[in-house]
Amino acid sequence: MQECIGSVCQSIQSFDSKYDAGRQQVANDGQPFPNFTPMENMGKQVFLTPPVFNATGIRVNGGAGCNGCHNAPEFDIDPNSRNNGIIGTIAATGIDITVTRAPSLRDVTNPAGFPNGPFMHREFKNPAKCDRSLRYHQSCPGNTNLDPRLRPNGFGQQLNFTQQEVDGLMAF
Repeated sequence: MQECIGSVCQSIQSFDSKYDAGRQQVANDGQPFPNFTPMENMGKQVFLTPPVFNATGIRVNGGAGCNGCHNAPEFDIDPNSRNNGIIGTIAATGIDITVTRAPSLRDVTNPAGFPNGPFMHREFKNPAKCDRSLRYHQSCPGNTNLDPRLRPNGFGQQLNFTQQEVDGLMAF
């Protein structure tokens, strides 16, 4: 019973975030939010803009394309997603590797601005390491069961973020 109550409590999401306040002030997500810093707006654009890949899955233009799976405004993951890449690293731990649906990215940080963590099947146990989750997705391993959105042209994506993009995504 405690686990059930805990699951319900963890699923509660806010809809009074800085994102929600900014979105109410503009016509669409692509416009700069007046209440965001330039870094937050840049991170939002990287999050929303699909990447452009070359024939071997290396990003040559565009953004990170996070919105392809974590759609705004809920930022939850598409229920039809397949393997998110973590399975290959946790198969020996006894965790149910057939359940790969990730929680919403809403409330990743608490009201004080600190990451709620842990993230990604507890792979990154230190809540201060939210950026490790981000960096993990920038170069997906050679796992043939990855969701096709993480395997452009049949290759594990290589997003090759710049430090400014990482900083912007973290700010967003």
